[in-house]
Amino acid sequence: SRLDDLFDENDIRLPDTPDQDTKKHYPLAELKNLILSIDWEITDEVLEKFIQQLQDVKIMYQHDKIVLAYLQILNSLGNYIKINRAKSHPKTFKVLNAVFSSLDNVVLTRDMAEPVKKKMLLAEINRFKNLKAAIARSKSAPQRKPVAVAPKAETPAVELAEEPARVEKPVVE
Repeated sequence: SRLDDLFDENDIRLPDTPDQDTKKHYPLAELKNLILSIDWEITDEVLEKFIQQLQDVKIMYQHDKIVLAYLQILNSLGNYIKINRAKSHPKTFKVLNAVFSSLDNVVLTRDMAEPVKKKMLLAEINRFKNLKAAIARSKSAPQRKPVAVAPKAETPAVELAEEPARVEKPVVE
């Protein structure tokens, strides 16, 4: 009975207990969970849910062009990861997290001024463009073929031809 008194869940609500109204208070909760899942393991199921969740959030924020631009970047990154999987550029996941973090900040800070939101968005657009350029460079780099160099022989064939061959005659008795 002492344990029941100590661990009675009816009296105290733990802060990490999920609320049923979480989506109302934090509309990006599911999106955040999916990004963490992508960081952990890239699966078809998680990527499909991620892209679907982006579509759902787009509907929720259809009036906010800045949020829609963030979602478009996240969608592009999600599709890139879906196609390339583990072969994705190493900075892709860093950019994905940075873009989401910035979006999260814009959504949660309701009194943020429009120019500040635009400045943050432009920073993420530049980060995304830099990633695209890095991906393009990495794709073009392997296409260059190295020039083949013939290995050097230890003894050149010309030197062998110049030396007379010595043949010893057997001694007959």
